Amino acid sequence: MEVSARGLDQERVGSIAFDVSICTNLTPDHLGYHGTFDQYKQAKTILFEELAKSFAIINGDDDNAQHFIDKAKKIVKVITYGIARNDDTDIYASNIQLNIHCLKFDINISTTNIAEHIHIPFLIGKTNVYNSLAALACAHLALNIPLDICKNALVTMPPISGRLEFVTERQDPITVIIDSAHTPDSFKEILNTIRDCAMATNKLICLFGCPGKTSRANYLHMTTIAQQLPDKVIITRDDTTSENPKQLIEELLPGFSSTSDSNDNVIVEIDRREAIKKAILSITQDGDILVILGKRFNISQMLESRMIDFDDRTIVKECIQQRIQHNS
Repeated sequence: MEVSARGLDQERVGSIAFDVSICTNLTPDHLGYHGTFDQYKQAKTILFEELAKSFAIINGDDDNAQHFIDKAKKIVKVITYGIARNDDTDIYASNIQLNIHCLKFDINISTTNIAEHIHIPFLIGKTNVYNSLAALACAHLALNIPLDICKNALVTMPPISGRLEFVTERQDPITVIIDSAHTPDSFKEILNTIRDCAMATNKLICLFGCPGKTSRANYLHMTTIAQQLPDKVIITRDDTTSENPKQLIEELLPGFSSTSDSNDNVIVEIDRREAIKKAILSITQDGDILVILGKRFNISQMLESRMIDFDDRTIVKECIQQRIQHNS
């Protein structure tokens, strides 16, 4: 169960007795509600302060880890995980191999001297190394589920919709990934993750839009990130309510610098279907990576006052088939 800091602050889960609680990290994403970072951190701390006889699992590499460890260890047993090994880390990863199609690393548990190798398809990036370690810490160290069963669950689990979701097959001419990242931190994290996993020859094209009724400051920040990390950017409409999609896009453009190079690498196509089609059939070359970011409604789109059926994945697959047929 995923629990937000806002939900904790509003006591929405106050009647639930959790057996295990996990804190993955702390980033300043939701200060609009909490006001300050310290208040946000305190809201997250509630998760550990209200635990009964159970386990607190904490990412030991996070900058705020010690705060949560100090709070939790007074009440429950603390389990830590991470990539940066130290004497206090209970489970950590080594020999990490990153590529655009899978994740490989060795699982190390402090109480043993054995490193267990794992190869997880359709998961990429260091963030998912951390997520995998958190899951292993919970299932194996806290709940005593045998490690081989835990490993098999990770290797065979289905991809999570909208979270670094691969829409294309490995044999397809390009790679298309969809992620619901819609804050500057998550935007940067996803683009950096893909950059870290891609080969130098893989060009990265990013498609995103600005939903209505959202923070313009956040999205201006995201355009700056988009200018720095991908090779090309395609801006299109996202979910809009009463706001004019053309005006929303125009408000994003100042986030890009006015150099001729940046202008050549920023493409505007208001119609989302046409933007995806253009990206796959005209802009990308074989071997390129297209990442579609930000859209939170997976199978619909809000247009002014109405909701229509709209699935980015369906459109991507249709366009990929057109590309394959054209090339054959």
